[in-house]
Amino acid sequence: MNGKSFTDTLKEVQSRSAGQADAAADQLAPDLVDLDGAYQAHARPSNKSVQSIHFLLGKEGVRSFQYVHLDSDSQFRTGNSGQVIVVRFAGLKSVQVTIRGRNLWRLYDYLHQHRMPWIMRADRDFAADKEPIITAIDFEDVV
Repeated sequence: MNGKSFTDTLKEVQSRSAGQADAAADQLAPDLVDLDGAYQAHARPSNKSVQSIHFLLGKEGVRSFQYVHLDSDSQFRTGNSGQVIVVRFAGLKSVQVTIRGRNLWRLYDYLHQHRMPWIMRADRDFAADKEPIITAIDFEDVV
């Protein structure tokens, strides 16, 4: 034998397993937004579906919804002032979320795959031509 007690060996295995589990969880965890960093319209899409989405609204705080309440009737439109995504969350009360900006097609797809953990509204329109930017996020209670 190696001279270790059963208890010592068990603690070592448990410690190693916990470390591996923490590393695996870190790899699967969606990016958390760096509120002091450079603007990003949205997170990198998660490799797997996530439970909720957070709408970061600057001085107005954060509003969050569970993806399980995402309704299947959504819209993607293009207009003179950019692109518009309209989604509805039907929890205890239904809320329609309207997202305006540019270069939002991928975001629309990631929303429907439940892979987008957060979206951030910009405080001004400054993005380059190909970069996504969110210029407005509006919430409307639907009766």
